[in-house]
Amino acid sequence: MKLPNCDIIVSDNNGDIISSKAVSNTRTNTRATTKTIENLDGYKIGDILYCSWGYDMTLVNFYQVIDVKPHTIIIKELNQKITDRQGNISSYGYDGYCIAVKNSFKENSETFNCRTNNGDVKIGRHYASKWNGSPVYYNDMD
Repeated sequence: MKLPNCDIIVSDNNGDIISSKAVSNTRTNTRATTKTIENLDGYKIGDILYCSWGYDMTLVNFYQVIDVKPHTIIIKELNQKITDRQGNISSYGYDGYCIAVKNSFKENSETFNCRTNNGDVKIGRHYASKWNGSPVYYNDMD
């Protein structure tokens, strides 16, 4: 029995096509296209955010977006790599610059559901910003 040619189309809540697949009756001609899903505030899966916070110290945390909803992102904390340790006499090497290691999630890190109100993201008590890929200053000397 031959199957008729048909299209399978998956769309998001706005009616935008997320993926489509053309299926032929011979099952040999398959084509698929995908579109990057972005929430209403401009965040997409794979984006990296960072928090720089502290009182006497400047601590840095990086997070990666693992899922998006219209005004919410789901994030998980990333490992970081020190790119430059200052090592000046006043800080004894406790300050420098660090970067995020994409797709390298901290062991036993939890996921956070965060609202994205007009682009602002609050993680616990701290606000996060999109990371532009440049090293971020830290100082872990108390």
